[in-house]
Amino acid sequence: MNDDDSRDRGVLTPADRAFLRGEATLRSEQSAYDARYRIRRRLRNAVLDLALLFERMESRDRERVFADDDLDDALVDALALLYRGVGDGDRSRRATFVEAVHRAERQCGATAVSATFEVERTTASVDETVEKIAQGAYRDLTEAELRAFAHHCGEREDVDVDDLR
Repeated sequence: MNDDDSRDRGVLTPADRAFLRGEATLRSEQSAYDARYRIRRRLRNAVLDLALLFERMESRDRERVFADDDLDDALVDALALLYRGVGDGDRSRRATFVEAVHRAERQCGATAVSATFEVERTTASVDETVEKIAQGAYRDLTEAELRAFAHHCGEREDVDVDDLR
């Protein structure tokens, strides 16, 4: 995440960024509440602005913004925030994201769109799974533990297959 305070203000001011990172000293609990309230209001308004941008922003302007490779991680984090935010409300994540894909594809000229959205998740502990593997308790591993371990290994670049034997 590019968290550089030298960049222009977006939704957050430099003071907001410092507050969220825990670097700002606020005078009171009320000041912290007020800061969180201002951030929530601006985020809500930013989401409404994004809807307007989706509808009205010219493609050449959108392409110039999103052609910036430095945004890759920030885009993933932004989508993760939206994913978490949708799940915090009464809306269905699946329905929301499928509808978003449909709207975007229709805007691109598609006349028929098929989209699916599925998430499988586990709360299995990778550390406990590794411990079982280290002890040779392979038969005790659950499917969820195996998935968590495989996902963990897939995210790492330093996994040596020979070390796992």
